[in-house]
Amino acid sequence: MMGYRAAAAAFTTADGVRIAAGCICEAHAYEECMERLNVLKDYKASAKDLVGIDFELAGTVCSLFYSQAGSDGSPVIAAGASVRIADAELPYGVTTGGILGDPNEEPESSENESEELKAGFNLMTLSGSPGIAADCDRGSINTVLYLVKKLKEQGRIKDEALLDELFESFGIHTALLVFDGTGEDQDVFMASKDEQGTRIWM
Repeated sequence: MMGYRAAAAAFTTADGVRIAAGCICEAHAYEECMERLNVLKDYKASAKDLVGIDFELAGTVCSLFYSQAGSDGSPVIAAGASVRIADAELPYGVTTGGILGDPNEEPESSENESEELKAGFNLMTLSGSPGIAADCDRGSINTVLYLVKKLKEQGRIKDEALLDELFESFGIHTALLVFDGTGEDQDVFMASKDEQGTRIWM
């Protein structure tokens, strides 16, 4: 069976934009994916509105991992990012700045439905965050996302050991978890899980 890794990194740009980004990829492509993520050190955010922030972020991340071979031929299963735009112009209580999906598919807003990816991975994103891609079945991924939201509500989402225990309890070996990073009481947050364990990126 082919091995998979979660490549991830977090940066603060020269403009003061904070961003965490990553992807789930075939293990042989890990180093190349890490190199591609370094491009985000120079991420320029021009959009300030609810939809624009996500679509600008999605366009940038998809361009990093897009493959001319398409989804089936790409070593990348899913890619995502969380960004904090301090001067965003959003209605009160609304969040944005979190994206996750197949980088070879056209970006679209979350429909609160699970989606089957290749190689036994599934994806679930919720409008207003969070979103997760993981190597588990569609039923499990819905439950995991529900429990992740509970951890955030309880203020325990930043506990790497607790997140790792949750992933392990569902037999998840590789995952990427993304929250919106922009909005009232929101901040950059992403977690990655692979053979190296669970790590949090903020």
